[in-house]
Parts: sequence; structure tokens; C-alpha cells
Amino acid sequence: MEFDEALAYLEDVKYGHCKDLNNFKEVLALFNIDESDFKIIQIAGTNGKGTVGTFLSNFIANSSKKVGHFISPHLIDYRERFKVNNNIISKEKFIEITEIIKDKLSDKLKNSLTYFELSFLVALLVFKHEKVEYLILETGIGGRFDITNIFSNNILSIITTIAYDHTNILGNSLEEIAYHKSGIIKPYSKVVSYCHTREVDEIIEKEAFNKKAVLDFLNKKDIKFLKMDINGSDFIFLSEEFHTSMIGKHQIYNICLALKAFLLLNIAYNKTIIKSIINKLQFEGRMEKINSNPTVIVDGAHNDEGLEILNKNIKYLNLEDFILIVGSMNDKNIFNKLEKIILRAKTVIFTKIDYERAIEPEKLIKLLNLQNKEYHILTNLKEIKEFILNNVKKEDLVLITGSLYLVGEFKKVF
Repeated sequence: MEFDEALAYLEDVKYGHCKDLNNFKEVLALFNIDESDFKIIQIAGTNGKGTVGTFLSNFIANSSKKVGHFISPHLIDYRERFKVNNNIISKEKFIEITEIIKDKLSDKLKNSLTYFELSFLVALLVFKHEKVEYLILETGIGGRFDITNIFSNNILSIITTIAYDHTNILGNSLEEIAYHKSGIIKPYSKVVSYCHTREVDEIIEKEAFNKKAVLDFLNKKDIKFLKMDINGSDFIFLSEEFHTSMIGKHQIYNICLALKAFLLLNIAYNKTIIKSIINKLQFEGRMEKINSNPTVIVDGAHNDEGLEILNKNIKYLNLEDFILIVGSMNDKNIFNKLEKIILRAKTVIFTKIDYERAIEPEKLIKLLNLQNKEYHILTNLKEIKEFILNNVKKEDLVLITGSLYLVGEFKKVF
């Protein structure tokens, strides 16, 4: 089996949200995967899961522990979904794991799985073969009924932001959404969470109390911002001064949540190494500067909260008259927040993501109030690249947003 064949086999399944965990329990038994194989850390939240998970994974790996990290979606390479000590596995190992799955998994059972579930199975087999000690699982949708919540022995649960997204599945109120997110809390475990509204935090507190779990909140008042610009940020947390190349206040909150979570694991660590990780690590696709002269920033904001955070960062950094490139999914109600960002742009380029749920640019334009803003429709990213090369000046700023899939496609082309 070649790499492309292995990838095609894994991608030849249905998309969608798992509604029955029992089916996957049969899969786990078939492959002899047991939760006792790992020390499980689970992350749920509307935004921030990827950043928190990536920093936490780096903290653990650089403290002489072996850690697996399951993340979705990937930006460029499918193997990004399952990293071991922050590295993707070789193509040879990927093929080996896929062949194991193909040999054992009947066509009937495979066809009953979703794309996300099959990706999760690949990840678990990779982590089992690589004998990781710690396992970081990012939920797909919600938490309580998500396939990643199939295990019962989390040593630590992390809850990031709670905002409106996937309301057709999770509910139309923040309290309903919090109910789903807090469902990852396991009996007698540790929990760390952002502070949200009082009503939302009470739901998390109730879940932790019922599970006899120890709950700790990250208080944003404990973080002191020193400087923030397009090249990074300086801040103080836990009486220590840090620098990060990540852009935006929200990323500092994510870093602090990851650090707070790491300290709850009681792993011996080197303070200098931790500060070096925070200083150098850049999480792909989130306020990521990928070019200078012209400055190009990609941000995978794809929901209401993500675009609101992006808008705040644009205002805080005083970014104006930039070239905005936008592509989105058909099921995202992001138009009000997107309009605020469009107002600060001098030119908007609409494009379509190469994905079945992507919205047509013409439809997206009709849903937006462009207020006579100059815009173009470019049907693919090669056209966008040519536009940038031929029309963008060195002093210009280009911002790409609307979807992580768009960011991933753009980084491939760019």
C-alpha cells in the first residue's frame, strides 16, 4: 500500500457527527484498545483547544515524558491529527497502521464510522504502538456525547471558551452548550477551566461537584499584559515574566490555561525550558504571521466567537486598510462579525474552500453588507497567489480568515 492509497482508504467514509458510542466500543474491542493504556487529558471548548493542547503537549514532551496529541482538523497533512511528542509519524508508520485497520475492520463496520471516528481510531492505534504515556484528546463537537468521551478515566479535563457554535447539535443557549462541554469531567479527576459567565460556570461547578472532581478556574485578573504587537506579546503570570511570538490576548489566555493545566499534572519540569517553549512556539493557523514584506497573517476563525476575538485583535493592534481574504462553510452564521472586519479592510477577496460544506462566494456576498467595499471573487487559491504577487505592495498587510480549511489550503499554496 502506498501513502496515497492509505489516505484514500481512510478518507472514503461519511462525514457527520457520531450519535451512538456503542458502535465505537465494538471497534475498540476489536483492536484491543483499553483506556488503561494511557493517562488521558481531554480538552473541550468552542475555541482555543488546539493552542492549549499544543502548548500542553510541548510542556509534557520537554519534561521527559512521551505524549500523544489528537487534534482536528489538520491544516496541510492528515498526519497532523495524531502527533507523538509534537511530531507527525512517518509515512511508513502511517501505512502500517492503515494496513492493520484494513485487515481487521470489515467493510460494514468501516462504513458505519464517520471521518472523525476513523481518524480517532488511527490516532489511538498510533499512540498504542508508540507506547505514549500521556494522551491529549481534543473533542470534535461538544464533549458529553463526543466520540473522544468514550473513555471514563481522564486524569485531567480542560474547558476552554464556551460560545455559540454547532447550535443545531449543542443547543441555543450558553448553558446548554456548557452542559455538553462539561460532560468531559470524569469522577475523582482534576479540572481546569476558563472563567465564563456566572451561569455557565455554575454548570461546570455542578458537574465537577457531582463527579467529586477537583475544579480550578483560570482567573484572567491574574495575568498582567505588558506589551502586545504584531510580533508577539509580553506578559506576567504566576509571578513570572514571559514572551510569546503568538499574537493576541486570547492566545496569552490559552498559554496560561495550558500552563495551569500542566502544573496540575505534578510533572517535574525545568522552568527555563518552559519559558523557552512559550517564547518560541507558534501554533499554526491562529493569528500566525507567515510572511513579511508584505505581512501575511492567517487566522482560522470560523465561528462567532473566533471572529469576535479576531476583530478585537485587529482593533487592539490598530490594523486598517488591509487586504482581506475570506472563505467559509455553509453552516456558519458568522456574517455580523465578518462585516465588522470587512469595514476595516480596503479590499476583500472572496473564495471557495475545496470542501463539500463550503459556501459559494456569491452566496456569502449576498449575506453580507459590504457598504460599497471593493471586492473580488477568485475561485481558487492559485488565482489568489497571483493576485498577491501582482497587486500587493511590500508595505501591505494581507489577512486570511473564515475557516481553518482555508488557512490550510492557503499555506499549501503560499
